[in-house]
This record gives sequence, C-alpha cells and structure tokens, in this order.
Amino acid sequence: TKAAAQCRVEAAQEDAQENKELLSRLREQVCELEAKLVVAENVRRSLHNQMQELKGNIRIFTRVRPGAEPAMLLGSDGEVEMSLNDATHKFKFDLAFAQSSSQEDVFG
Repeated sequence: TKAAAQCRVEAAQEDAQENKELLSRLREQVCELEAKLVVAENVRRSLHNQMQELKGNIRIFTRVRPGAEPAMLLGSDGEVEMSLNDATHKFKFDLAFAQSSSQEDVFG
C-alpha cells in the first residue's frame, strides 16, 4: 500500500544517507592512510639506503706496488697517500694491501 511504500522509501533514503556518511568517512581514512604510506615509504627507503651504505654496494681494494713515482704510502684503515709532482693526495679504500702482500694475500 501507499503508506508501506512511503515507509520503504524513507528507510531507503535513511540508508542512502548513512552510506554517504560512511563513504565520506572511509574516503577520509583512505587519504590519511595514503599520507602515512608516503611517510612510511620514505622512512623505508632511507633505512634501506643506510643499510646498503653500511654493507657496501661496491667494495674497492687497492694494492700499493713498489716503484719510484708516484710514491705511495699505505696508511691505516685502508688509507693510501700518494705523492706526485710535489703534491700529496689521500685516498680511502675498503681494503689496501701493502707492498709486501703476495698474490695469494690479494686474491686468496
């Protein structure tokens, strides 16, 4: 009947309004979560880069070979000092082998 139909229409309108409000709240939550995701992804990327730097993407070794020029001195902790044309240059390596190192020390 007409009263029953009117009642169903009103109920449907109330449901539609509740669904609109729910949809609005869910969209806000999605925006908040997307913002948090961006922050978390930046933190993850930064930590990953720090981990890669600590592990070392590429390791560079050097070996000080005997010779007159350029004169090279092996320092501590992978440091090598090179003198050339009255100028001194310092380099840092992951590992530096001394002049006395054998082939087996270097490649073994």
